[in-house]
Amino acid sequence: MNVGFLGFGAMGRALAEGLVHAGALQAAQVYACALNQEKLRAQCTSLGIGACASVQELVQKSEWIFLAVKPSQISTVLRDRQSFQGKVLISLAAGMSCAAYEALFAADPHQGIRHLSLLPNLPCQVARGVIIAEARHTLHHDEHAALLAVLRTVAQVEVVDTAYFAIAGVIAGCAPAFAAQFIEALADAGVRYGLARDQAYRLAAHMLEGTAALIQHSGVHPAQLKDRVCSPAGSTIRGVLALEEQGLRRAVIHAVRAALSSS
Repeated sequence: MNVGFLGFGAMGRALAEGLVHAGALQAAQVYACALNQEKLRAQCTSLGIGACASVQELVQKSEWIFLAVKPSQISTVLRDRQSFQGKVLISLAAGMSCAAYEALFAADPHQGIRHLSLLPNLPCQVARGVIIAEARHTLHHDEHAALLAVLRTVAQVEVVDTAYFAIAGVIAGCAPAFAAQFIEALADAGVRYGLARDQAYRLAAHMLEGTAALIQHSGVHPAQLKDRVCSPAGSTIRGVLALEEQGLRRAVIHAVRAALSSS
């Protein structure tokens, strides 16, 4: 089975790289197509995958096609519906649910194009990702099971109802940027008080990774973990109080709301 990436920006490349490096796909099975052919060829060469000169070439070579273009470009790249007949389309575009594709294909209901909408995040590149999969889709049962098995090699896959697809996608897909901001802020504080920049980044990143792992593996509630770290009249509770005074919780909720309003 060959897999194509129609669009090869940050998210498409991260997912392709993660799947190849995890061994879920062989490089020889993977193709990509993008407008900037020079950049595409360089990226494909580094991964050992095939670069396609046109959408038609990619479609001909692929059974599964990841749509990794912007939502505004979807109708354009799918203009030639006939060429996608019998293919499995896997959307990575924010705001493009199953219903959106059904509306897009309404004029051509008999072409056998099966589709599923996903919202992955960049950590898929290192097999530590999260992928939100919409529960509603038009894949055959065996196709759906096979796809989820492949995706689980690089991510925690969460299947959610359409009503929660957007909010789950924001938490999984946008929040890595929020987490990176938090790491950067911690590192800035470390530098302010004398740490070398690279060491400050290492400390902050590993702290966040370890804290997340502890919550996942032990099942401890985040509030309980916070309480464990805070000793009476200690330095940690003083820091927690400062975060509350500065509105950390409110800022995070506002950030999610802002991201959700544009999805």
